[in-house]
Amino acid sequence: MNKLIRFFHPENQNTAQKIGFFVSISIPILFVFLHFPFDGYKWKYYIGNNIDGSGIVCSKNMTVNNAPELYVNICQDETRRKTISWLKWQSKSPVVLWFSTIGNTITAVFFMLFLGVFWVFVFNNKKDG
Repeated sequence: MNKLIRFFHPENQNTAQKIGFFVSISIPILFVFLHFPFDGYKWKYYIGNNIDGSGIVCSKNMTVNNAPELYVNICQDETRRKTISWLKWQSKSPVVLWFSTIGNTITAVFFMLFLGVFWVFVFNNKKDG
């Protein structure tokens, strides 16, 4: 374990490894900001396809968090709410739509961390001149 810790210490890395380590840490932080979890999440939706007298359609795509108050009251009476899996929760206002779900963001973060570790190991034998 000490050998692994010493391997990742900056004094024991060459320039290519330091760059890869920096990128593999900074890009996942950027991904979290593109996901933008600070406004909350959409984690419920309504099931049903009912139309009331006003012509409002209660569809499965309507969420509790982004629907107007009248819309929610009408649809609560005629449909039922369903909670979705936490991996499919969506950020209310993501910067990039692909990062809106927690599952996509976690996948991207772990992929970048994997690439960073791979980069550090690939450039292990190369020393600065």
